[in-house]
Amino acid sequence: EHSRGWLQVASMGLIRGEEAHDVREREGEDALSADEQRRQARRRSNQSQRVVLSLRSGIPLDDDTDISVSVSSNLLRYDTPDTMTPDDRDELLLTGGLELARRWNRWFSTHLFVDGAVDHLVYLSRYQSANNVTIRTLRVSPVAVWRTADGFRNAMRAEVAASYTVFDFEDQGGGVQSYSYRQALWADSLVVPV
Repeated sequence: EHSRGWLQVASMGLIRGEEAHDVREREGEDALSADEQRRQARRRSNQSQRVVLSLRSGIPLDDDTDISVSVSSNLLRYDTPDTMTPDDRDELLLTGGLELARRWNRWFSTHLFVDGAVDHLVYLSRYQSANNVTIRTLRVSPVAVWRTADGFRNAMRAEVAASYTVFDFEDQGGGVQSYSYRQALWADSLVVPV
């Protein structure tokens, strides 16, 4: 929908899933073995519910420049009916992005992409809570595109990305688990009409 030059798209979703595992009895099978297999299968049973909210909005700044923003929130609940399974968890993922596009002339344009995310995973069982983690990422990517009327196209892209992983209870475990990484990327693509 257009509102004073802004293009806005919003969406919301609810996704539910359920997996039920069991073992069929076979004639002549040992009852103890069948019971153990059934217990193992039922431990894999689960129910999940995901709620997703997203918004994308863009506006032309002038005849040659556009800006767009996108944000989303994603909440996952994962439950297992077996009380012996420590995999029950909640996860919250927040993402956001910005794109700035500029057409300098009919042959040359540039784009700047900046996006980030925060992902927090929380295990509800005390046996798994040492794996509770927050992951933060940030990416910046400028792109330059040169094209001609006859279909020749050259796109040059650079990218710098960083990710920071921090475990919630690291200070109580005695060892360092948290880590970070950074990466740089340069890419060049060329399309030549034949």
